[in-house]
Amino acid sequence: MKHFIGIDVGSQGVRIVAIDEIGKIVSTAERKWAITNLGNSEHEQDSNHWWKCICECLEELSNKTSFSTVLRISVVATSGTLLLLDKNLEPLYPAIMWNDKRAVKEAKQANEIFTNMALI
Repeated sequence: MKHFIGIDVGSQGVRIVAIDEIGKIVSTAERKWAITNLGNSEHEQDSNHWWKCICECLEELSNKTSFSTVLRISVVATSGTLLLLDKNLEPLYPAIMWNDKRAVKEAKQANEIFTNMALI
């Protein structure tokens, strides 16, 4: 039997599911995490914690599903979250979450510039 794995990395945690060829759920794993509120509408998360939780979930699934039978893996993630990486793909800073508002002024300026460029 062949399997497929779906990984959903969201604002509040990760959910991973393994399904078989006919769509039957074979196993699932989930971990929760919190958004750090720094005040002034600034919200961050530790992406290293994301990776730790994803690995834990995959390990949990591997106890129930042979990864040698996995045909495909699909990953979805929270939209609008910014994670800056160095040349070795290591995070430079905590992830800036989708609901962070520290750059509202800069976003308005960028929107004005891009809108004016589109009119040219």
